[in-house]
Amino acid sequence: QLTGELFPADLEAISFAGKNEITAGKLNRTYQIRISSLEHANYQKGHLIILTDITEMKSLQQQLEHQAYYDDLTDVFNRRAFFRECMAEFTVAKDMSAPFTVILIDIDHFKHVNDTYGHHTGDLLLKHVADVCKSNLGNGRLFARYGGEEFVVSLMGSIEEGAEAAESLRRHVEAQPLHTEGGAIAVTLSCG
Repeated sequence: QLTGELFPADLEAISFAGKNEITAGKLNRTYQIRISSLEHANYQKGHLIILTDITEMKSLQQQLEHQAYYDDLTDVFNRRAFFRECMAEFTVAKDMSAPFTVILIDIDHFKHVNDTYGHHTGDLLLKHVADVCKSNLGNGRLFARYGGEEFVVSLMGSIEEGAEAAESLRRHVEAQPLHTEGGAIAVTLSCG
């Protein structure tokens, strides 16, 4: 694949180091590939090709990255990821002199839900709100759990567009209560 030819190939002056994903049957494997030219004392030439299976290492790296940037409970961006991505988007908006809006969202009376139904139900409510918000937000809008019962959205757009997006989220969440074994729990949001 690297040379575009079957072996034996003319590998003169090839030097390659990189990663290549190879599919064998249903197994996707990732290999680190290194090719180096070799010269023997009697001027015979050859190449050393080293293939190292790094599939497990790549999988662990992806898991660590996910844990670093996603909230465990809601599986949306966490605060750290939000600030990283938001600053990049804000810089673009600033360079283009385009409006940029950030919306803070708070679940109303969340402490009452925890006190009345327990923390497990509170966790279910957080996940429910995150899922409803994710399904309502379109592309180009960054959504994250800010902390506790607070979420945050950023978007390229004016304050009016932000207010419209916030109102849409508020209506969608209000229209979809959390259904539990004990009945439906109404949920509302405050946005600013």
